Amino acid sequence: MPGKDTYPSKLLNFEFTDIVFTAYFDGGNTDILVTRIDENGEILYKKTISGYPGKDDLPIDLVKDNSNNVFCIAQSEDNVGANNHIAVIKINPNTGKAVWTKRVGEATPGSETVVCASGNTLGGGLAFAGNVTDGAAGRNAKIWRMNAAGNVLWNKTINNAAPGNFESCSDILFDESNGDVYAFGTTADNIFISRYQSTTGSSGYIKLDDIKGEKVKGETSLGDVVCSILSNDGTSYYLTISKYSEINLRLPENVEATNNINCFPNPANALLTITGLKENTDLQIINATGQVVFTQNVSANKLDIDLEQLPVGFYTVLINNEGIFETKGFVKM
Repeated sequence: MPGKDTYPSKLLNFEFTDIVFTAYFDGGNTDILVTRIDENGEILYKKTISGYPGKDDLPIDLVKDNSNNVFCIAQSEDNVGANNHIAVIKINPNTGKAVWTKRVGEATPGSETVVCASGNTLGGGLAFAGNVTDGAAGRNAKIWRMNAAGNVLWNKTINNAAPGNFESCSDILFDESNGDVYAFGTTADNIFISRYQSTTGSSGYIKLDDIKGEKVKGETSLGDVVCSILSNDGTSYYLTISKYSEINLRLPENVEATNNINCFPNPANALLTITGLKENTDLQIINATGQVVFTQNVSANKLDIDLEQLPVGFYTVLINNEGIFETKGFVKM
């Protein structure tokens, strides 16, 4: 913008040829600048948007869902001008104009901070994450899931650390195979990985690792989770790459191998029989990517399960009897 100090923020590819990016500039107050450029470098539009007119807005991320809805996620000054909250702005990608603006955290100004966001790869809307005050001079990690209409479907606060410690998400993504939401971050310097069902927010797991880190980024691939972790040993920064099995992440810490449970035939085709069960047992079948594909509470010592609808692959049976977990694996042919 002529005569303004302009700073780049985030960009994304749009319709394979164009680029939409956000920047911010100091025009008395910090506003968000949205620009779309075509494949020849021609500027199609430049639009300024804000959470509140005349207040400071800092764009943090720019994402789109699988329906090409575009969202800008910003840290924004509240209407009083005393603190910050999160503003999510849906942008018309053809004009750059705001379709709607949704604010998160106005009830407790200054408590919510956004760090990262991701557009839904299998449905509408987005997820974003950062941290929230814990009321004791510390911060807890927090995750929000919003649909394409701007309604918050669910939010989750992670507080693994004692009050007064710093905890925050540093990366978030949608699993492209099933739409689950993954969040990565740090809890009192240790990294964590968490997973949630996209629509309901039901928790798959929250796993802490004793790797010390200040920031963590994650990716998922073929049933594995890979993290890059930025750490500081006091004299320099270094990078650690860690790979986790999705099945191991989902399983509780007190899981036991057992000979009491039998699954047959193995490999199985149409029917799987499980014996050795106890009364009031919760049973789940988990696929290789960690998705729960079957769940049932069992009241007998034997269960026959129809496998006709399950794809070919490796599965884990997770059995929970009054807090004692056992596992068995089988192959569906």
